[in-house]
Order: sequence, then C-alpha cells, then structure tokens
Amino acid sequence: MAGTHQNITKRKLAEAALRESEEKFSKIFEMSPYSIAISTLEDGIYSDVNKAFLSLTGFEKKEVIGHSSLDLNLWVDQKMRQTLRDKTKNGQEISSVPVTLKMKSGEIREILYSAINLQIKGVDHLITLAVDITERKLAEEQLRKSEIEILKAQSFARVGSWTWFV
Repeated sequence: MAGTHQNITKRKLAEAALRESEEKFSKIFEMSPYSIAISTLEDGIYSDVNKAFLSLTGFEKKEVIGHSSLDLNLWVDQKMRQTLRDKTKNGQEISSVPVTLKMKSGEIREILYSAINLQIKGVDHLITLAVDITERKLAEEQLRKSEIEILKAQSFARVGSWTWFV
C-alpha cells in the first residue's frame, strides 16, 4: 500500500483571498457613483456596466450588454471616440477628458471620460469611467454671466457717478 500526503492549506487560503477580492471589487463596481463600463478593446462590445452607467445613459442592462457605444449611438463626436480608442490601444491611459455623449432620450450631456486598457482572460478590454459634469458646466456659465453683469454694473456706476458730478 502506498499513499501521498499533500498540504493544501496555502491553496485554500489563496482561493479564499481571491473570492474575497472578487467580491470586494464587484461591490465597488456596482455601488460606484461613477459610470463604469467594461468593453472589448477591439470591437467595443460591452460585457458589463454598473448601475451608474445605466442611470446616466437611460438604457437598461439588456440593451447594453453585447452591443457597442456605436450601436447605442452614445458618442456625439465619432472622431473623438476613435482618437481616444487609438490612444488606449497604444497603452495610454485617458484621464478626465471632456467629451459629449448622447443619452437614450436624445439628451446631450457633458462628461469627464477616463479609460484604461486591461487584459481579462487574455483579451484586451477597455475599462471606462464617466462623470456627468453637465450641471457643473451650466453653473459655471451662469457664474461667468453674473460676474460680467456685476462688472458692467460697477463700470456703469463709476461712469454714471463721475458724469453726474461734472
């Protein structure tokens, strides 16, 4: 009779650590307030998107998975999309680039777009993050207009009071 003995403690600990890591990142992905999408780099087909992506774009998950941003007509500027994809194909990270996207409703939104190339099971994928800055841009424009009006009023007040005393 012959037998072997093998200690599998290390393997079991590694498997448990991997499961814990996967669960942690899965929860972060789903609960992130930032729109996150995972698509193949070659053809742009979405394999996963989070709740924030669906909320931002107005699509349902079943409308997105298996389709590309071209299929969904998300990009207003196709040339910008291709430029950013080419950069990520060349290994460059994209960080907070302002882009304009069209939602399912047809509404145009200003977005800060970030992307990175990542291999998943030997296939190049694109991980994208998007932050909607439309409201911020509108508030900044209103602030600029208000500042201009204040400067005009101050200028008029100085000229008006000077003229009145002359």
